[in-house]
This record gives sequence, structure tokens and C-alpha cells, in this order.
Amino acid sequence: MITGLALSFSACRVKNEQSTQLYGYDTLSGQYATALQSVKATVKLKGDPEKVASIPFTYAYKEVVQVMSDPILFYFEDPIKGTASIRNVSSTDRGFSVNANAQSMAVFYSSAANVVVSGCRLTEDVTRQGGLNASPGTRNGYQTRGFLRLDYGMEYSWTAATATTDCTEALTNFFSACYQDASVCAEADYALIHSILDPFVLTGLLTVPEIEKLERVRLVMEYR
Repeated sequence: MITGLALSFSACRVKNEQSTQLYGYDTLSGQYATALQSVKATVKLKGDPEKVASIPFTYAYKEVVQVMSDPILFYFEDPIKGTASIRNVSSTDRGFSVNANAQSMAVFYSSAANVVVSGCRLTEDVTRQGGLNASPGTRNGYQTRGFLRLDYGMEYSWTAATATTDCTEALTNFFSACYQDASVCAEADYALIHSILDPFVLTGLLTVPEIEKLERVRLVMEYR
């Protein structure tokens, strides 16, 4: 039994963004209306075709939902370098980084992190893709500069770490076992595995026995 492993995705989970100082010629910072429109879930099991479905908004990853207020606050920290952040309008220390283009008003970001468990590599891929639209108005009592369109994707994949290993042991004895019983793994691992898999298990796209066959899960939260 694999126990006590501290899974970590420090590069990709939603972070608190503290800085609010702006540099350069900023034409985009401000409040933008946006709202969750759909949550699309994908599950891929070994030997099976992908299963794709739209699921209720309540199963969107909470780390994303806690940032995505309506409106959001867009900060263009450095227009010259194109670095920016999207923040909760009432809790501006809660947010995540993006890149932005001042001319096209495009917003984009991607990153990846991974951890190896008993010869199996679990990879987290994060994508944030969309753009800003200039259309002044009001939303929920706030003056807005326009609208934010954002597709926020989070994918987790399980692949062999070397040519001589596979993910059978890790998926069976760690991920599946930990999902079912908090006593066999670290508390943080139990919480993280549930946060990753609950949207798929609780909506019936993935059964607990099928965790042992996992290749990939993906959640895309579409804001408009």
C-alpha cells in the first residue's frame, strides 16, 4: 500500500495574487462582466472511448468559482510584458495569472506540473483562453468596462513514468484506495484526489471501480 505521499501542484493551482501596482500604458484594467455558462466534463478510461458530458454548475472546480465573481476585476500588471491577473471583485487578493494582448484584448495562459507515484506520472495541465470585449455597462452594482469570455480548462492524466512501469499499482493502491479511505493516505492527498475526481464520480461519469483504469479527466468551465 502506498501511503503518506504529499501530492503537490504548486505551479498550477489557483493562487492568491497580492500585487496591484500597475506599470506601463494600461488600457484594459477594470471590472468586466462574466458568468459561468457551461461545465464540460471528459473521462477517458484505458481501452474505452472518451465520455463527454455537460454537468451541473455545482461541480465546477471550487478554486475557479471562488475567483470568478460577476463582474471580475482584471488587472494589467505589466502591459509591456503582457502579464495580468483575473481577480475576485470583492476579494482582490484571490485570483490567478494570465497573459493579455492590449491590441487584440486576447487573454491566454497555459502551464503544467506533475508528480510521480509508484512509477505513474500524474500531470495537471491548466489552460485559460479567451478575451475581453469593450462594452461599458453595469453588473451587480459595479461599473464595468465590458465583458470577459474565458474557457478555463483543467486536465489530469495518468501515464507511465518510464518504459518499464505502468499506472496499475498507483491507480489501484493509491488513487482508488485513497479516494475510498482517508486512513490509507495523507489528509492532503485525500482532499486533493477528491477535489480532482468528485465532479466525475458524483455525476456518474466515473465509477469508483473505474478509477483503476483512468487515463485522463478534464473539466472545462466556460464563462461568457
